[in-house]
Amino acid sequence: MNKKKKLIPFFILIIIILIVWIFVQSKQISSITKENLDLKNETERLNSNLDKVQEEVQSNLNLINEYTKEIQSSMSWFKDNSILGETWREKQAKNELINMCYSSNSDTCFINLACFYLMNDHFIGLKYKTDIETSFQEDKLQSLENFSLNGGGDCEDYSLFYKAEYNYLFELCGEKKINLESVIFGEDITKEFYLNNQKTWYINGEGKILSEGYIYPNIICGNIYDLETQLISGHCVIAFTKKEILSISDLKELDLSPIIEPQNGGYMGLINDASSEIYLLKENQESYPNSYIYEIITNNDLFFFKEENKSWQSYAFFYNILNKQKETLIALN
Repeated sequence: MNKKKKLIPFFILIIIILIVWIFVQSKQISSITKENLDLKNETERLNSNLDKVQEEVQSNLNLINEYTKEIQSSMSWFKDNSILGETWREKQAKNELINMCYSSNSDTCFINLACFYLMNDHFIGLKYKTDIETSFQEDKLQSLENFSLNGGGDCEDYSLFYKAEYNYLFELCGEKKINLESVIFGEDITKEFYLNNQKTWYINGEGKILSEGYIYPNIICGNIYDLETQLISGHCVIAFTKKEILSISDLKELDLSPIIEPQNGGYMGLINDASSEIYLLKENQESYPNSYIYEIITNNDLFFFKEENKSWQSYAFFYNILNKQKETLIALN
């Protein structure tokens, strides 16, 4: 009996230990359960946030796709309007350009840039017209087709058509050397400058052969002397470069490039030179000269000087930025 009595406290101790162990385990299980519940809630919250982020990413991707399509459309517009089309004026322009303004031999093409004026004015009836007259809008750039059907347009429209005419002859020249001739006007110039190959039309002026290699046309717009208003104001003319301008870094090609007034084919001097006093705006430029260039239209793109950050930008520039952002967003999606 005494031995049994001694065993009772031992069993009680064992029971107490078991109760304590069970209590501790239940606490741990409760803590783990709570942690799991918290983890589940946090996971659901993160998943919800992730869904929102993915929705936002997809929304931004859709927006970027829309913008890139618009930019591609704009770039395509300039490309499409760098080549003469099939309206009757454009067809006639092709014929008259070959007959009057272009000649070639075995290795050289000769293009009379002043001849374009004669052909456009006298043979296909293109005249200077404001945007309000042609489009019922201010600052509206016409397509070649609309310019042709309207029988003219403003300086920007005229320059676009002139560039397309030149491109037509440029393509005919192929791999041949291209020789471009313009004309210099002056009150004291009494020479006769012939406008057509048959030498039946002439004006008072002196021939000006452009420097060799300057054969790629670009429309430059800015605060420039306007032949129509005879004032320094918003105006567009043509500049020829040695290389095509394909990016913002290529704008340096405009330095010392010759300028032609498309409305009469007259030589206006060189960019960034005292001969023209027309200067290309520079990055971070604070003060501007009297005559300067703030917009450039090439065969594929539009370049413009952004006043807010004093820098040159273009459709292709924005297109590349959007594509980089698109790649980043796709990686996150």
